[in-house]
Amino acid sequence: MKKTSYEISYDVITSIGERKTNEDAYGILELPDKKYFLVCDGLGGHGDGEVASSFVVETMKQCLAEGLSVADSIMKSQNQLLEKQWQEHKESGMKTTLTCLEIKDEKAKFSYVGDSRIYWFEKNKYKLRTKDHSCLLYTSPSPRDYAASR
Repeated sequence: MKKTSYEISYDVITSIGERKTNEDAYGILELPDKKYFLVCDGLGGHGDGEVASSFVVETMKQCLAEGLSVADSIMKSQNQLLEKQWQEHKESGMKTTLTCLEIKDEKAKFSYVGDSRIYWFEKNKYKLRTKDHSCLLYTSPSPRDYAASR
């Protein structure tokens, strides 16, 4: 099997927007055979979004480093965040989105929860964008109609 080498360059840009605190968090985990790029955006208006986003990024990195799959890492991160909310009596707070990009063997896979988007760019144009998971999607009269209109 032919072994190929490639280099990935990346940068992080974040904006506080109109909020008083920046609720964005990111993490990069480089393992010998794969790389993970994580972005979480705390949900404004729920309180402690910055705590939730940082907590989920660190929990995801720990789970992935232990060898859990992305799906299992997301579930474990969610369960641990729910436990943290309960312990700190902040069940209605500490909310976040999550995006995860996994690169292995020149292939990329993405997973996401919420409305933080992943874009695929090629030749200076975007080819693909993830569909938002949002309350609007789930409360619209026809989720299929909403998704089709995006």
